[in-house]
Amino acid sequence: MVTHALEMVLFANALDATGNTAIGLHIGDAIPVTSYGLRTHAIPVSPTLGDALRLGFEHPLLGK
Repeated sequence: MVTHALEMVLFANALDATGNTAIGLHIGDAIPVTSYGLRTHAIPVSPTLGDALRLGFEHPLLGK
């Protein structure tokens, strides 16, 4: 499993290697939001970030 800390190291190394300050946008565009688990399915279907967070907190088993 790739942890958040490892992702940050990868992004920092990619920035150092390319010098492209938009590298995070390019990487993020290539990673489907759903790759972070069921809870993130709430993001594209919720009208606001607050609604997505509420849905995630109201249904904690989605994070499993």
